[in-house]
Amino acid sequence: MLQPVLNQHDPGGRRMIRLPDGVVSDAEFSEDQRFRQKLMRDWTPEGRESRTILWIGMNPSTANINFNDPSCHREFLFSRQWGYTRYLKGNILDYRATRPRDIPRDLGAARTPRNLEAIMEMADDAECVVIAHGNMLKRHQPAIDDVLRVVAQNRVPMFCLGQTGKGFPRHVLTVPADVQLQRLAMLEP
Repeated sequence: MLQPVLNQHDPGGRRMIRLPDGVVSDAEFSEDQRFRQKLMRDWTPEGRESRTILWIGMNPSTANINFNDPSCHREFLFSRQWGYTRYLKGNILDYRATRPRDIPRDLGAARTPRNLEAIMEMADDAECVVIAHGNMLKRHQPAIDDVLRVVAQNRVPMFCLGQTGKGFPRHVLTVPADVQLQRLAMLEP
């Protein structure tokens, strides 16, 4: 995977959370750091087979190889709590921005062709996928549909953390600590 080149793109946000000791981490960024296609955390004990969960959010923010942002940190904690030992992160859009209003309006500028490939690769490795992008704009629906289609092709069970009032899968920062995974059956083939 690509190593980040520092100071080429500032997605905003300042709250960074250091990874716990013993967590192996990797990420895939575009060369200019504007896009992040993959994020991985692995704390599988030596000699054990990993249990992998893939989370799909709206767009990446500041999380990198050494630090989680608040969303990734919460997903990481849920993953550990639920017995997984490997966390993968992808997004509907791969443009890095903390504030949704900073995402380019044009869908072609907000995601790269590599994004869907990366999601497909991660879904191949995952035991389940949690869709947790929260409310998105209508103009992003084609990107949502593309991601859900790619995940469904892999026959990986899809879950969410409940739904927003608008019917979107809830974002990880909007749910209580005791949230339970719910099947996203309406979106599966």
